[in-house]
Amino acid sequence: MRSFWSRFLKWLTRFRGVASRYLAHYLHWYRALERSTSFAEEVLRPESLARSAI
Repeated sequence: MRSFWSRFLKWLTRFRGVASRYLAHYLHWYRALERSTSFAEEVLRPESLARSAI
């Protein structure tokens, strides 16, 4: 659990502040990305972040 939380917080820093009201949404988004087979590629490409947000 600790490793998951540290990876999640590292991923979350890119947004430069998240309202606690929407924290659950970011958590679900991160879990969906992490479960994808190409998670490492998805994290490195900004255009894929924009695509997954829609």
